[in-house]
Amino acid sequence: MASPGPTLRKPTTDPDAVDSTTLRRSIVAGSVGVLVHWFDWAVYAYLATTISDVFFPDQEGATGLLAVFGVFAIAFFFRPVGSLIFGHLGDTLGRKKTLSLVIIMMAVGTLMLGITPSYESIGIWAPVLLIIGRIIQGIAAGGEFGSATAYLAEYSRPSRRGFNCSWIEFGSVLGFLLASGVVAVLFGIFDDDTVTSWAWRIPFLLTLPLAAVGFIIRTKIEDTPEYQKLEAADDLPTAPIK
Repeated sequence: MASPGPTLRKPTTDPDAVDSTTLRRSIVAGSVGVLVHWFDWAVYAYLATTISDVFFPDQEGATGLLAVFGVFAIAFFFRPVGSLIFGHLGDTLGRKKTLSLVIIMMAVGTLMLGITPSYESIGIWAPVLLIIGRIIQGIAAGGEFGSATAYLAEYSRPSRRGFNCSWIEFGSVLGFLLASGVVAVLFGIFDDDTVTSWAWRIPFLLTLPLAAVGFIIRTKIEDTPEYQKLEAADDLPTAPIK
């Protein structure tokens, strides 16, 4: 006979009874991390030529760009790893906690890109740290989409589930647009030498306040009605991947 577990709170919300304010807050909480994620990835792509000069100065022209986009591609290979890790955590710890962890991890990976010294400063360690930062971003990205989608789907009425989950894609597009605007302003303010010297780091460092806002929003939301029901029934999965 199983030993009694801790006292669990009863579900406080139901998808059919969620008020519009709570639903809007949930949509923002679910999509803000996706915005931050694609902002980071788009900035890297838009600044590919500059990053090539900073981290692969010995590689000229197309060779340097291939090295930069090779590092860019590494993150995609680690997205399935992130989905396994954060999928497990989402089912065992809850959607809310997982969403908060994911956005912190994404911020850490992007901060690494923004503060890593150039190749001229630390040699081969510069591209190594660049790769590590991209791996962290890839793992976080693998957890972001699945966690955010599960969160919004479980917070939505069946008749509105597709529409509410579509805000995740809206966050993706907004992240790309924001990144293109920031990079355009960057090159409008600074000349190419200044951008290559230090100003290229600004867009990556802007992720910190964006991620901080997202983290605060996600810490103030409740977990999904579906997860609260599992908590109340003491029926949380212990090995969801299996």
